[in-house]
Amino acid sequence: MKKVALLFSFFALILFNTRAANYEMNLNDVDQFFESAEEVNFSLMMSDSYLADQTNDISKTGEMLKGGGKSTVVAFILCTFLGGLAIHRLYLEGPFILVLGYACIPVAGSVAACYDWIMLLIKTINGDGVDEWIGCRKLFTWDC
Repeated sequence: MKKVALLFSFFALILFNTRAANYEMNLNDVDQFFESAEEVNFSLMMSDSYLADQTNDISKTGEMLKGGGKSTVVAFILCTFLGGLAIHRLYLEGPFILVLGYACIPVAGSVAACYDWIMLLIKTINGDGVDEWIGCRKLFTWDC
């Protein structure tokens, strides 16, 4: 098994090195990019009108987020990549004991993570919030 892993690593290294050798950078495009960039003046950013605009943007963002400031999209992404570890449930203010429940009861944790992923996908598509899941102490969210 070690030989197979070493052989795979060797071929992957060769593959990545051959792609990097063919990379060229067009310096004219880089110069054009920097010439077209807009200069930022931080003293203007601290003006009262700029801060008032930012405050309005923040309040609009808060209205868009449902679930006490917890984003359904963030919970869905966490569930997608770290669902088996219950990280999405910790994000939704669940107790740390859920991590142990997901880890110590693998079948139940897998079923719960799959259910959470499907429900978070539906909630993300529909634009629904995750109010009912915040602080849920149960292993399965269909009980919350």
